[in-house]
Amino acid sequence: MGRSKPPIRRPLTTKTRRSHVVDLDPGTCRILARHAATVGTPVGEGFVFSDDGGVTAWKPNRVTKAFGRHRKAVGLRPFRLHDLRHFMATQMLEAGVPIVTVSRRLAHRRVSTTLDHYAHSVPGGDAQASAVLRAVLETSTAGAPAAEDGADAPDRGGAQPES
Repeated sequence: MGRSKPPIRRPLTTKTRRSHVVDLDPGTCRILARHAATVGTPVGEGFVFSDDGGVTAWKPNRVTKAFGRHRKAVGLRPFRLHDLRHFMATQMLEAGVPIVTVSRRLAHRRVSTTLDHYAHSVPGGDAQASAVLRAVLETSTAGAPAAEDGADAPDRGGAQPES
């Protein structure tokens, strides 16, 4: 009988001790599968970043220190590995990824946490709201008679602005 592998422990890896899963594109999955093969981790059976065949994950500090060495070696200005998390969130929001999706990828428990940190990265929010409101108003008043005072929309019995 062959020697059996120790059971793979799947600790909850976030600081909140909750599991966290994100979708990966097929290209990234292929890259990770190739890396897993080079370190002897059977695909889907252990940690990809491991020195013992996927049984034990690298300690976070190892990745942080390696990142610092590589960043310095290629001549990039000093910044933390954690700053890449903020960069990723900002880029997704600026590209129009919904805030709820970004929040889930960041494993924020509440969308309000994501908004607190990244509201500045939501492009054209007020301008977009203005355009949408204008389109709604134009649609709702299409075909209605024009107001006598030259206003764009007829009086529908709502409150009048103070003069």
